[in-house]
Amino acid sequence: MFATLFASLFVQGILLGLAALALLAAAPRLQKRYGPQWLCRLWVTLAVLLLVPLHALVPQAPAAVSVDTTPLYSRTALSQEVTERPADGVPYMVAMEGDTPTGYIVPRAELQTGHRTVLERLAVGATRLNLLALAWNLGVLAVALYQFGGYAVWRIRVRRTAQPVDPGWRSALPQGVCPRMVATPLVRSPMVAGTLHPVLLTPTGTAPNGADYMLAHELTHIKRHDVAKKLLFTLACAVHWYNPAVWLLAARAGRDIEEACDAETLCGRDAAYRAAYADALLTAVRQNRGPALTSGFALNKRQFKQRLAALWDTAPKHRGRALLAVLALTACCAGGLVACKPADAAPQDEQEPAAAAVSAPSETANPIVTPEPPPISMEAGAAAVRRGADFLWSEYLTDGNGYYYHSGACGLVEPEDYDTEYISALLETRRDDGTTWRDYLNDGRGALVKATFEAELTPEAWYLGKQYGEGRFHVYLIAPFDESQPCEVISGWQSADDPNQSAHFEILPMARELDLTNNQYRMLLHQCSALAQAGAQNFFNPGDWPQDELETYLYYRNQYFYGGADALMMLNVDFTPANDWNQQLLYLTYDEVNALDFSAPKTAALPGYTPPESLESDDPGVWTFTREGLYITAEWPGVERYTFYVHNGNASLKFDARTICVQGQSLS
Repeated sequence: MFATLFASLFVQGILLGLAALALLAAAPRLQKRYGPQWLCRLWVTLAVLLLVPLHALVPQAPAAVSVDTTPLYSRTALSQEVTERPADGVPYMVAMEGDTPTGYIVPRAELQTGHRTVLERLAVGATRLNLLALAWNLGVLAVALYQFGGYAVWRIRVRRTAQPVDPGWRSALPQGVCPRMVATPLVRSPMVAGTLHPVLLTPTGTAPNGADYMLAHELTHIKRHDVAKKLLFTLACAVHWYNPAVWLLAARAGRDIEEACDAETLCGRDAAYRAAYADALLTAVRQNRGPALTSGFALNKRQFKQRLAALWDTAPKHRGRALLAVLALTACCAGGLVACKPADAAPQDEQEPAAAAVSAPSETANPIVTPEPPPISMEAGAAAVRRGADFLWSEYLTDGNGYYYHSGACGLVEPEDYDTEYISALLETRRDDGTTWRDYLNDGRGALVKATFEAELTPEAWYLGKQYGEGRFHVYLIAPFDESQPCEVISGWQSADDPNQSAHFEILPMARELDLTNNQYRMLLHQCSALAQAGAQNFFNPGDWPQDELETYLYYRNQYFYGGADALMMLNVDFTPANDWNQQLLYLTYDEVNALDFSAPKTAALPGYTPPESLESDDPGVWTFTREGLYITAEWPGVERYTFYVHNGNASLKFDARTICVQGQSLS
């Protein structure tokens, strides 16, 4: 099994290695035209092809490489022919030539005494392929132990030397971003470690100038899943450890990953930002770098020159999707169209002589005709629009997931609009049965509907950086004429292009009465509900609560963040006027905050309290609100009173306008 796998991967690796060398030679010109992000995608494609046994996907390869399977040292080589009769106790066979005895076949002299050479012990019945496969397995094991073992030891040392992160590093993070951070003396510049659960590692001590640029770079690594890409190249080097082209590919990919990260971090930035970013790079020159499965800001002098030149390359790059697809297909063909077979296997054309007798296509065959979509009757179009509207509001937009949905409309997309650039790309999407949506519409089985709606973010969603923001959007959906078939959305959210159609959200009546924004009023409702569900009564800040009560509050509060916030963010948002969600609290240390477990509720709610039916409810429920100056009192008559400070914050940051809880008082 291993011999066959090695033979296939060996041939595949040699061919893909040649392709990689050609692409590496052309890499400078390709980078100049298409950019480092494009090169990263190309290298990742090659790494995947190096790891996938293509012979399993293409079992009948058109070309084959013969592999010698003759044993190196057969059992007959362990015997010898003698003319004298063997001594008693020595096994023998009589050698015959025709019917005439010619001698005696006996074991070699050293075997008669029980001695055997190392070669004889290892090589009896072995083939060259088996021995090469054994060497390959040992090499894979050695490289894997060196790379992954070294990484594991390094992570253990990081865990043992972990320290609280200096507030200067946390303050350098962008607003609303709260990655898991650990400080350790083992690193001298920020780096990311971990594939499934990335950790941002920072040096101990105060943050240097340019820390915000360093962290922006590392956060881009997390966003791009660059550590996972490096894992892919490490696996390719382990499997093809004997192939220098693969090591060269991995080295080049590592450089391009860093440059692609720089390019994405600097996208849309001005010259001043790029100059400050270059200064931050300069401070990281010659600082130590982590093991293979990390992405760090540190670099050597040669890399600094390369990355510095790339920083100021602001020329527009070509997308190159077609070229990338062609190169990937070519590499796949190069690796998969050659297979290994035993040397004594019969040629394919001898085994299946009839296979060559394939008739050529007739020149008089019918030409291919692209069908046109049939016209849609007025009744069918109206029914499709009605179905689309019902689906939009009753099924597609039911789960808020951080949004309040408002007015919208549906309209039929006419067949003559199918060839516009965006819609045409949508209709070429493959369905589960292998056909496209254009085929579906051309068969007259349904209609294309454009659905427009308004989406307003919940106050907590602002802190999570929701993908689409808020405003007026539209999606495209397929409405089948067969009403037993469900409608299906085939596009993402697209912002309204017409500025005259931008969303204008009405102020909620209670928000208007309390002189609050919608965000502030809804934040107030959410905070009251979480406090009541946690059973919080008499307090001035969460430091007055038992830990179980605090963890219960965070559990219910995190539901409004859709499970995407950490304890430090929620406590800063709800109980401090800070706009730095990583700011250290006065009543809890970072370690105490990190130790909070709010995966499940641990205390009971205030007796008689019933939470709202949905997270998007604007109903005040049991609460009566009154405002005096900048303070609002939320009172459940006879039970509980909570006091909040109205924080208007930075007018340019919509999410900074919120309510801050300052006191709780039991009335029972």
